[in-house]
Amino acid sequence: MTGAAGNGGSARSRLWPAWESELLVVRAADRAGLVRAVEAAILLARENDRAPLASFARTLLRREPEGRACLAVVAATLDEFARKAAHALKKLADPECRRIQDRSGIFYTAEPLYRPGTVGLLFPGEGCQYPDMLRELCLHFPEVRHEFDLVDLACRLVDDDFTPSAHIFGEPLRGREGTLWNMGAAVEAVSAADTGMMRLFQALGVPVGAVVGHSSGEFAALEMAGVLRFQNDVDHVALIRDGYRNIRALERRADIPAGILISVGGIDQSEVQAVIDSRPDRVLLAMHNCPHQFVLCSEPSVVDEVAKSLAAKGGLVQTLPFNRPYHTPWFEPALDGLNELFAGRTLHAPTVPLYSCATAERFPADAAGIRELCVVQWTRRVRFDETIRRMHDDGIRLFVDVGPRGNLAAFASDILKGRPHEAIAANRHLRSSLTQLHFALGQMVAHGVPARLEYLHERRRTPTLEQSSPVAAAPTTVRLATHLPAPRLDDLAPASASEAARAPAPIAVQAATSGAATAAAEPIAPAGALLPDPMRAYFDTMDRFIETQQKLMSRFLRDPGKPPS
Repeated sequence: MTGAAGNGGSARSRLWPAWESELLVVRAADRAGLVRAVEAAILLARENDRAPLASFARTLLRREPEGRACLAVVAATLDEFARKAAHALKKLADPECRRIQDRSGIFYTAEPLYRPGTVGLLFPGEGCQYPDMLRELCLHFPEVRHEFDLVDLACRLVDDDFTPSAHIFGEPLRGREGTLWNMGAAVEAVSAADTGMMRLFQALGVPVGAVVGHSSGEFAALEMAGVLRFQNDVDHVALIRDGYRNIRALERRADIPAGILISVGGIDQSEVQAVIDSRPDRVLLAMHNCPHQFVLCSEPSVVDEVAKSLAAKGGLVQTLPFNRPYHTPWFEPALDGLNELFAGRTLHAPTVPLYSCATAERFPADAAGIRELCVVQWTRRVRFDETIRRMHDDGIRLFVDVGPRGNLAAFASDILKGRPHEAIAANRHLRSSLTQLHFALGQMVAHGVPARLEYLHERRRTPTLEQSSPVAAAPTTVRLATHLPAPRLDDLAPASASEAARAPAPIAVQAATSGAATAAAEPIAPAGALLPDPMRAYFDTMDRFIETQQKLMSRFLRDPGKPPS
């Protein structure tokens, strides 16, 4: 196969753009069989050293689709896979080796934790956003990008000048962190990321045994558990729109006292409580995230002295860019808007066990109880530490943080230290979102989670090694890349009434109000449904460019020795 594949794979395989990494999984019935299977995989990689890595990955998936013993490797090249697999073989040869979890992306365990009902999904809230979060996933998985588009559309129905994606992906690097900490950008950005990751994990067929949301992450958790259900995208956009209206109203209210959030880590709860007790009614505990991480809410006038007191006790202190007293009684004036958001909206009993960080218990099954808890949680301390312990007591063993940054996975790891568990981050701030997805899935399948990894290849139509060689594509055929992001329409004026009359009529869509008493019915048209003249001209120009490029490449392929003209 080596000669047939050519440099970088066959002509046919080169039509598929390569990803920066791939997840390569070797399975067998037992450990002895796994050793043999890994040896065979290394040999196969060396025999096909110039084949596309994606084709090799899909071939491995087809060879042994099931098996309790599993080695998962994240690699960027076939050579890297062979080296990592050889390193794993040395470990597996030692009978004392019970686990491989290499930071470079090698995963194996002799004691898989997965059983039906043992996977818990953790959805983070405001505070985990960062520039360019999930960028690579948005490019490769339309279901992720789609959630950002829905949030952008919903926000523009309220404020023509605001789209969260512009602040996540579009601004120059300087100043982007500051913009993302504004209330509207923060909540909606994280909401888009949470639901985008949720859709991707659903497509991957990850079985879910329980769900919990941290602060505003509860909205995604409610949807994942089946409490919030949407008939279509229009219905979903209506809820996001109403939620963003509520946020804008909160920003204008003068009856909510300012409260500065202070993060502190590295000291015991008793020392944190001593600082709180020394300033009664001026400092409150807003979040208990794990044994060594807390978030306090302080009156602005005592923030500096509170931070100094915590630092003097050895705490790692950071003043957060919030002036909203989330998860304290000081936030109670905001509850009328939250009540309005949920009033009249149909809430269903959870179809998946859903936990509340306000009570550290499961949600009730009745709509009234669910509605009350969804609202009052904003005035109650986030008891994430207790909630994770309760989920573990109830049988959850694999805690997967499916939002941006991965902070909740770190908290869960600290909370459950010494107990059998695996805390997995689906996203990391300092690693490509695509590669980190491969890391997370590698950890999960090593523990026996039956994720549908074929989904990683379906849209790319990745051929197996047998399919990718010999060459099957006609020499005069050129396929141009279609995986690039679509051009934005933000800076273009909408089509005038006369232009709209000449354009093909779009499907009429009305914003669903889901029974919300105060929601106004607003027309929602798909983004770009009516293309203004500049955009139509742009596409006409690109059509001509592509047609010319196609002709030139076809002539070149017919006679490579002669320059195209």
